[in-house]
Amino acid sequence: MNIISKITKIYKLFLLVIIYFCSSGVGLAQENDSQISYGVKLDTNAILIGDQINMRLFVNQNPSLKIKFPVLSDSISKNVEIVKSFNQDTVKLEDGKIQVGKNYVITSFEKGPHKINPFEFAIQYNNDLKSFRTDTTLILVNSFQIDTTKAHYDIVEPREAPLTWDEAVHYILIGVGILLALIIITLAVLYFVYKRKKKPIFSKPEIKEPPHVIAFRELDRIKTEKLWQNGFIKEFHSEITRVLREYIDYKYDLNTIESTTDETLDQVRAELGESVWFNDLKTVLERADLAKFAKMQPLPNENEESFIKSFGIVETSTKESLKEESEKEIKETDNSSSVKKDKFTDV
Repeated sequence: MNIISKITKIYKLFLLVIIYFCSSGVGLAQENDSQISYGVKLDTNAILIGDQINMRLFVNQNPSLKIKFPVLSDSISKNVEIVKSFNQDTVKLEDGKIQVGKNYVITSFEKGPHKINPFEFAIQYNNDLKSFRTDTTLILVNSFQIDTTKAHYDIVEPREAPLTWDEAVHYILIGVGILLALIIITLAVLYFVYKRKKKPIFSKPEIKEPPHVIAFRELDRIKTEKLWQNGFIKEFHSEITRVLREYIDYKYDLNTIESTTDETLDQVRAELGESVWFNDLKTVLERADLAKFAKMQPLPNENEESFIKSFGIVETSTKESLKEESEKEIKETDNSSSVKKDKFTDV
């Protein structure tokens, strides 16, 4: 094995000497009649398998000449590949000429010496198109030396590294960011929900007045403003129907403020039945629809009647509620007294 190894080393050394003297990293040729020099240059002629080196094709020429470089795709030869190619560049030389060049990054994954065939340039000179070829270039690809005398070992599993402070801070910041995002999303959802309902998100609980107190105050305001007497008939009917709807919604927990007249009457009928003031409510709402949408001009006595009926609806419904509450309290008191009496009798 030692003899074979020595022979192999001598062969490689001999091959490297040949490559050095044949190419020496630069393949260069020259046309005497046109004073054009061109060639190919490598960073090195010997690499390890998979290594990447730079290769440059260049032409030193007069600025007036036109040079056409060879077109290369993804490989130069069977065993030499192009990793990356760069745009063509121009460099001014000291003798007044220019160097036009193009760089490539090349590699090889096959062990051994590989020949890079000549590259062909097309040069237009004195109305003639001439082709020039570079010299052949050699590249030696070496593989890694493996010591076969040593024992083989299994692949070691990756070790778990302890958590560092920087990593802990990173995870904490991520957690805080997620938490803030959830809070912002929640607040945004609440904002749009409450905005749609026209309610504040955060507000102190308001001590609300009884609905009949608010309704009477609003009706007194409408009466004081004398809307229909001053020609604002549509506004007058809009105001009294708004007051009635808000009163009914507040008192009976309905939702009629944006409902039509028929929808409002259906809700009231379903909740309360046709109470004594139901027909008055129907009259006021239907007359308001005629004034607002049909552009009918109610007579003064009809306007007065709508206002009186509106006032009566609030008054009558309030009395009904007070009566029901009083009867309920009396009933509860009687039941409580009956229970106490029974207990006393048992004793």
